[in-house]
Amino acid sequence: MDQSKLPTKPIKVETMEEVIRNANENEIVAVFFEEKKDLTMRTILLDHAGYKNIQFRRLNLKEASTKEFIKKIYGTAADDEPFCMIWKNGEIAEIIRYPGFAKRAFIRKKLRSYDIEAPEYVLLDNEIEAEKRLKPQNAVNTDVVDHTKLYHQDFESALFQMLKREMFAVETFNEDESTTLKSFLNYLNKYYPARPLIKAFLTRFEDDINQFKGKLDQQMYKHFIRRADGSVGAYLPAKERYVGCADGVLYLNNLHNAVNERIRGSKTDDPLFPKKFWPSEGMTDDEILAHLIQFYSKENLSSDFVLATTQDEAIALHYKDGAWKDEL
Repeated sequence: MDQSKLPTKPIKVETMEEVIRNANENEIVAVFFEEKKDLTMRTILLDHAGYKNIQFRRLNLKEASTKEFIKKIYGTAADDEPFCMIWKNGEIAEIIRYPGFAKRAFIRKKLRSYDIEAPEYVLLDNEIEAEKRLKPQNAVNTDVVDHTKLYHQDFESALFQMLKREMFAVETFNEDESTTLKSFLNYLNKYYPARPLIKAFLTRFEDDINQFKGKLDQQMYKHFIRRADGSVGAYLPAKERYVGCADGVLYLNNLHNAVNERIRGSKTDDPLFPKKFWPSEGMTDDEILAHLIQFYSKENLSSDFVLATTQDEAIALHYKDGAWKDEL
């Protein structure tokens, strides 16, 4: 779409009223009341590119005519808080006031509750190839999987997904992101009972990240990943295969529950294993605690199904199911 034709500039109240009058039957018009510098409508517009039966418009909250219109609707003066007004068939269908967090996802969910039509997406050639690469390799016969156990293969596949795929999508790490990464690596090295090769990889990687004093970007991040992989006796497998968590709920996703709704559908999400709450929103706190204590216990870890891709990894499998724990 021609960028000059996108409805990103604030319009006058009279223009908005004309758009509403000319809208098709059952077509909704989402009008965002916001300051000129506010990016809310722009992000929501991007989320609905190609959607049918919906139009987007902006009004500047600071404009006198906008304030007068709000006063006419509410009977009181405007409070300068941004909001979205949904019009359908010439009438106000809903007024959306934003929550204190996950605003974008909240508005998106509200709008998609209406009868709007999502575009049919056709994969490009390069996306088809990427999708093929994303498909899990070496599928496991789930009939022989003990679902009461946790498998190192799942843990390591999850680490590969996070450290070598999701993080590779980040071009530049801001201060908060760098701090979070360091805390995450510290948490892994302190509490995750990894196999020796994985432990060595995580230790080397954390040391390099912590010692780096510059601004971390994608190039340096990949450099530290390669250094950790190249260290003697250190390796993070570059393959994914999920065994006990074939439904896509991976280890450590419980740590992401607070932000899963915000990042769902973003470039860091995994289209094959989309983010969701785990273990269950219906469980009580006591049930969740009991489940986590049992599920993530060292006794519940298994080295079955681990993919041995190097000589060092094959040697590490010698420490299968318990012997390696005494060496940590």
